[in-house]
Amino acid sequence: IALGILSAVELFQHIGNQVESRFQELLSWSSGSYRFYRGVPCPSDVLEVPVSLFPLVREQLLRGSETIDVDEALRVMGDTEVTVTSLSSVLAKRLDLGPDVTELLGSVSKPCSVRDLMASRKRSQEQKCLVRALYMASEAGLWSLDGSRPPWQNRD
Repeated sequence: IALGILSAVELFQHIGNQVESRFQELLSWSSGSYRFYRGVPCPSDVLEVPVSLFPLVREQLLRGSETIDVDEALRVMGDTEVTVTSLSSVLAKRLDLGPDVTELLGSVSKPCSVRDLMASRKRSQEQKCLVRALYMASEAGLWSLDGSRPPWQNRD
């Protein structure tokens, strides 16, 4: 900056790009977990970089949802119970996962099984949308799953 090669704005943009790149790398791991904590302040000795992680998480969820074997997911997860998490409404708005997930989130107000969710979705395209939405909602922390482990969590 002192030499005039780079402005302060360009430096922060570059740092932001590096943070985004590292975060995308974390989201591509085949195992691990992440959580968002509302109201937890950043330590005073850490440089805050103005990067919105929600678009990065949304992109990774959409990409991951394309690789799901719908038939396998339905076979394994029929009795799995779906429960809406306490941060669901806040995260759903920020992640903006699309109309399929929004519709599905709105249809679950109390715990229910994946089989019950499937009952009203007879066409294969509707079932594929449901499984993709189920994947995104559970992986984003909007829903908790209790029962058989989803097939996408068994991938290496």
